[in-house]
Amino acid sequence: MHLKEKCAEVKNKQECIKDWDFVTYDDHGNIHEVRCKFCSTPIVGWRQIGQPEMHRVPDDAHTILVVQKMALLRFGSYRELLIHFDDTSAHATPVCNACVNREFTLEELETCHLCDMEDLHNCCSNEMQREAHEKLAVRKPVWHEEHKFMENIIKRID
Repeated sequence: MHLKEKCAEVKNKQECIKDWDFVTYDDHGNIHEVRCKFCSTPIVGWRQIGQPEMHRVPDDAHTILVVQKMALLRFGSYRELLIHFDDTSAHATPVCNACVNREFTLEELETCHLCDMEDLHNCCSNEMQREAHEKLAVRKPVWHEEHKFMENIIKRID
């Protein structure tokens, strides 16, 4: 099954992903904003840097050009969720600080990964990269030893 068909099938069944279009792009394909796919909280976006600067346009005494520096920044709520797979690879996905600590099922982690692969597939024009996203989408999440170790620490603290 191709990535688009698999995503369409999963979208109809699942409830964990609230925002499948969690990355918005401008007309040139540049990232405009990133939201947490689980709750739609903005986690990356453009912010003004410093104060606007005014410049007179040479040879035009009536035109003033206002320049504002901007930067695409991670907000304080930005976190990354690391998903481990059955082929020993891993994938980091952006989420907010509230959602990173929730308990996920393996099915929810797989859905999250599919959401990321669909976004990468849709914004990519290179056919070789699109094929790579198709292949990466078939990986299955697994519980990693690090996760089990953290569960044991949490149990001991309680």
